[in-house]
Amino acid sequence: MNEITLYASNVRGLASNTKYNRKVTITNIETLRKALSVDYVPVSYKDNTRSIKNFISSNCIIVDLDNDHSDIEADFIDINKVKEAFPDVRFYIHYSRNNMKPKNGKSPRPKFHIIFFCNEITDEKAYSMLKQEIYDCFPYIDNNALDSARFFFGTENPQVEYVDGELTIDEFIKDKKSEEFLLQDKPIVEGTRNATLHKSAVKILKRYGNTDESYSEFLKLNERCSPPLEDSELKQIWSSALKYYKGKIEISPDYVKPEDYGVEKWDEIIPLDERPLVKFPLEVLPDAIKNYCLAVSEATQTPIDMAGVIALALLALSMQRKYQIAGKHDWIEPLNLYVMVVAEPSERKSAVINQMIKVIHAFETNYNEAHALEREKSEIEYQSLIAKRNKLVKDVEKGKAQSSDLDAVITEINGFNRLHRLILTVDDVTPEVLANKLKEQDESLSIFSSEGGIFDIISGAYSKIVNIDILLKAYSGDFVRVDRIGRESISLKKPKLTILLMVQPKVLENIMNNSIFSGRGLNARFLYSIPESKVGTRKLSTIEISDDIKQEFYRLVNSILNEDTKFIDTIELSDDAYKELESFHDAFEIRLKTELKNIGAWAGKLVGNILRISGLLTRAREIKHDPFLNDGTPDKDGNYIVQKDVMLDAIKLGEYFLEHALYAFNALGNDSIKKNAKTILNAIIRQEPHLTEITPRDIQRMCRQFKKDDLPPVLDLLCDYGYLKEKEFVAKGVGRPKGTIYLVNPAIYNTE
Repeated sequence: MNEITLYASNVRGLASNTKYNRKVTITNIETLRKALSVDYVPVSYKDNTRSIKNFISSNCIIVDLDNDHSDIEADFIDINKVKEAFPDVRFYIHYSRNNMKPKNGKSPRPKFHIIFFCNEITDEKAYSMLKQEIYDCFPYIDNNALDSARFFFGTENPQVEYVDGELTIDEFIKDKKSEEFLLQDKPIVEGTRNATLHKSAVKILKRYGNTDESYSEFLKLNERCSPPLEDSELKQIWSSALKYYKGKIEISPDYVKPEDYGVEKWDEIIPLDERPLVKFPLEVLPDAIKNYCLAVSEATQTPIDMAGVIALALLALSMQRKYQIAGKHDWIEPLNLYVMVVAEPSERKSAVINQMIKVIHAFETNYNEAHALEREKSEIEYQSLIAKRNKLVKDVEKGKAQSSDLDAVITEINGFNRLHRLILTVDDVTPEVLANKLKEQDESLSIFSSEGGIFDIISGAYSKIVNIDILLKAYSGDFVRVDRIGRESISLKKPKLTILLMVQPKVLENIMNNSIFSGRGLNARFLYSIPESKVGTRKLSTIEISDDIKQEFYRLVNSILNEDTKFIDTIELSDDAYKELESFHDAFEIRLKTELKNIGAWAGKLVGNILRISGLLTRAREIKHDPFLNDGTPDKDGNYIVQKDVMLDAIKLGEYFLEHALYAFNALGNDSIKKNAKTILNAIIRQEPHLTEITPRDIQRMCRQFKKDDLPPVLDLLCDYGYLKEKEFVAKGVGRPKGTIYLVNPAIYNTE
C-alpha cells in the first residue's frame, strides 16, 4: 500500500469548520503538498461532516508533535528521532504553521504532523485505540489529539518530507506487541535496565494509578534484571516516572483514570438555552474598520459580532451606488446586503448601532449643507415648472393654449432632475414611503433599525395588507412598481437596498414562522448573526474610542461615499479568486441536497452573498491591481480586482453566517423543538430508578403527546447538546435490526 487518502476542506485556519468534502488520493510529495494548503482530516466521515459518530474509514493516521515536553533544545524531537522510534515504518512529515516560531512564551522549536500509513480501518474504536498505542510507544506526541475527529490546519506553502519503509504503523505496533509479549519472561540485561524499567513504570502508573499495588508490580520487574538494580536506583526510577505521570499524563483532559476504564465517556452538557457559536472573524476586515469595531465593542461592552456585522452593512450602503461585482461574464451581483443581528433586550443594540452609524449621519449633514444652494435652486425651478403646467391645463381647457405646449412642459417635468436632501438610511417605514424615498435617492437606500418594526409594517399589522414585493425585488435590483391609492404609481428600475436589523429572539421566531415571509423567500435573503452575550461580564470603566482610530474609519467610509456615482464600476475576480469560489461552490452544492436541505432557500443564496462580501472587502482594502497582468501586483492606477486571499476571507465570513443561520432556522426559528426537548428531558429525569438508556418507544410511553415523526429532530438536538448518545449496535445474524437505543448522560441526574 503506497497510497493514502486525505479529505480536504475549502478553508484554512477555521477551527469551527466541520466539512471536509474533497477526497484527495496521495501518491507522492507533490500531491500531498497540494492537499495540505487547506485544513484536512485523514478520515472519511458520513455526510463529509467531521465527528466521532460519523467515522467511516481511514487508511492513515495523523499525530501532532509540538515538542512541548522540554525546553532544552537537545531534547527536541526531529524527523531523525521519529525514524529511530519507528524503524522501517513509512510516513510523511508536514511541518505546522507554527514550526520554529516562538509561541506562548516558549522558544522556537520543531512542530509537525506525522502522517503514518496504515491498513484500512473501518472501526472507530480500533482507530482511536491505535492512536493511543502510538502514544504509548512514543509519548512525545500530543495526547490531547488522539480521538478520531481531529482535524489539522493547512499551511500556505506546505513543507513536507517523506520517509520510506516496509511497514505501516499498525503492522509496526502489532509486531511490537508480539516482541513485548515474547520478552515478558526474558531477562532485562545490563545497559537496558534503566530505560526499560522507566518505560514500564510509566505504563503501570497510567493503567493502575499511583498505588502500593502499582509499586509492587514495578518491583517485580527488577527480578528480571540481570543483575538486579539497587533499591536506591529503583526509587529514583519510580520517582522520575511518577513525576512524568503527574505532570503530563494525569492532568491531560483525555486521560482515562483507572477507575473510569470501561465507563462511557461524555462531552460536557450544553444547556438547552445556550449554544456556543463561532465568533465574527474580525481579522478579515481592513485595519481601519477592524480597529474601529474593536474600539466600539470595548466602549459599549458589546460582542464584537455586533460591530463587525454593522460594519459590513455600512460598507454595503456606501458602495451599492457605485459598485457591482462579476462572478463571471454572465453573473453580476449588486453589493447590497440584508443582515440581521439577534440579541436580547439588555444587549445594548441601540448603543452599538448608534456609535457605528455616526459616520453616515455626519456625511449626510455635511453633504446637505454643502449642496443646500443647489437644492434650493432646483426646487424653485421644479415648482416653477409645476406652476406652468397647472396654468397650461386651465389655458388648454379655455382654448388659450395648445395641448402640444402642455405636453412639452409635462415632458420637461418628467425629465427634470429634482434634487432632494441626501438620505442614506431610514428606520422602520411603510413599503410606500420606502419606494418614494428610493425614487428620491437615485434608487439607493438602506434601512437601519434596532427594533425590527419593519416586519410588523410589511406583515400588515397596521394596514392588514401584506406587501413585501419591494424588499424582495430590491435585494437583487429587480424592477418593481409600487401602486399608490389615488396617486401615480412609483416605478424603480434597479433599486438597491441594504437592510440592517437588530432584533430580539422573539421577533426572529415570528419572522421564521410567518408563512408569507418564508414562502416567498424573504427570510432566505438575510444573513444572520447571533452573538454570545456579554451580560454578567461587562465593565463600567472602559477605554474611549481614540480620535486616530475614529478618524481613520471616517476617512475610509467618506472616501467611498464621495466617489462619483454617475457610472457603475464592476469589480472582477482574479483567476485564483475565481478558483477558490468555484471550489467552495462545488463542494457546497453537494451539501444543499444533504444536511442543508432544510435551509435550502437560504443556503442557495450563500455563494452569491460571499461574492458580494468579497467585493466589499476588496474596495475597503483600497488596493487596485492591473487588470491585464493578473498577477496580484498592486497598481494604484488599476482596477479593484478580488484577490485569492480576499476571497478566502469572504468564504470565512460565509462559513460564519452559515453556522449562525443554521442556529437561527433550527433553534431560534423553531423554538418548539427546544421546548419538546425540555419536556422529554424532564420526563427522563423523573423516572425512578434512573434510566441509563432509552428508546423512542419509551419516550412515547412517557410523553404521550408525541408522535413517532415528532421525535427525530428533538432527539438529534438532545444528542447534539450532550444529554443523549446513540448506542452502538453491531448486527449479528439475520433478521430485522433493532431500533435505535439512546444512552442517557448520568450528569442529568446531578441536582447540585
